[in-house]
Amino acid sequence: MAHPSVKIPRNTYVLDDALDVLTAADGEFFSSFTVISGTSVTVNGGGIFEYLAEDGSDGSSHLTTDGSATLGDEHAAGIYEVLGTKDFAIPVAAGMTVYGRFTKISVGSSKVIAYK
Repeated sequence: MAHPSVKIPRNTYVLDDALDVLTAADGEFFSSFTVISGTSVTVNGGGIFEYLAEDGSDGSSHLTTDGSATLGDEHAAGIYEVLGTKDFAIPVAAGMTVYGRFTKISVGSSKVIAYK
């Protein structure tokens, strides 16, 4: 069995208005980010889910519940996965840490520390 330190993020990136977009190389992802300041961070990647009201999809941004196709604009209310290539804005506050498998992090005027 591998040592637990193998799972610890190895790289740290500071994102702010000077470097506001960070994209992972193919096959890599950012495991988390901690907010220093700001109110919104936009991400994309796998495993991001969102509640949609009935017929609330735009028809191109979410997967069906079984993940086999893009969700149409007519559907039941529920929690649906956002396509990994679509940008998704997350409201944030200073001190907040967000975990996930993010392939892109865009901070705009926020400041965050991202870990890969």
